[in-house]
Amino acid sequence: MTDRSHDTRHNHPPKARRRERGAVLIVGLVILLVVTMIGISGQGSTVLQERLAGNMRQNNIALQAAEAGLQVGLTYIEEQNLPITATDSGTNYVWTSCSVADTQTLDNSAASDDPCTRLEAVLESWRTPPSELAAGEDYEGIEYSVLVNALNNAPASGTDVDIPGVVAQPRIYIEAREEPVSPDTQANSFGQLVTYYYTVTSVGFGANEQARAVLQSTIAKQVQQ
Repeated sequence: MTDRSHDTRHNHPPKARRRERGAVLIVGLVILLVVTMIGISGQGSTVLQERLAGNMRQNNIALQAAEAGLQVGLTYIEEQNLPITATDSGTNYVWTSCSVADTQTLDNSAASDDPCTRLEAVLESWRTPPSELAAGEDYEGIEYSVLVNALNNAPASGTDVDIPGVVAQPRIYIEAREEPVSPDTQANSFGQLVTYYYTVTSVGFGANEQARAVLQSTIAKQVQQ
């Protein structure tokens, strides 16, 4: 009869084999961790790219709206009989601008409608998100649709000219400045040649309240007087 009381060859695996299995488990966990980290990093990069693309799209919408407002303002100037009468209240949609004399007398108590502080007040108004405007409050300047309807080739009555997909319509602010005529300028039979400068500033809004763009252009017009 065979004595099996001391035959333990198949009861436990060798120590070397147990170490190999443990090492494979650790390597597998490390690989799983690395793959997980790569996946999380790739997902974060995708989200960031989507946000950047969204911001670029919003900025592009705002820029196009500002460009539309700027072109309307310039077209309005081109169509008017020059010189355009500019006033502090914006008669004919054109405001007076700050002169050297105004600058010399400017002080800290100047009102927001002072020619030298008006543009700053207009820009500050445009920075306000639409949701933060007080009840009945509106942005400074001329509304886009109002100036479009003032053009010679204005759309038919009742036509919607508003720009779609934006939180607010563009606003336009136009300033006029006359170049002083030198006393020694010789007048001829056609009169003196006077140069008028018109600065058009336009703001465009995107599809959200944070996106906006401001454009400005100045044109010079010479008039015989």
